[in-house]
Amino acid sequence: MEDPLPSEGTPVGLANRLGNPRRERSRITFGKRRLVKVLTVPEVAEYLHVSRVTIYRMLKQKSLPAFHVASQWRVRVDDLERWMRRREPGGYHRP
Repeated sequence: MEDPLPSEGTPVGLANRLGNPRRERSRITFGKRRLVKVLTVPEVAEYLHVSRVTIYRMLKQKSLPAFHVASQWRVRVDDLERWMRRREPGGYHRP
């Protein structure tokens, strides 16, 4: 059954692909190994509510934690969440 309520601030489509972060860590278990969830540039842009161009600009400036797979950028969910917490003094701001 699909989770009817994605986490706050997460686009519904992305929340469905990532799972509900309130219930699940950003790592999944595969046998005895833990796999880290990673996002593509379009997914990061959707998650942060900015354009792909903005994400590419941030990657070029090395202000966003990321790595290459072949010629494509990937961002670990753990790294993105840590980066967001560091950018907000006192944690996340809610309206």
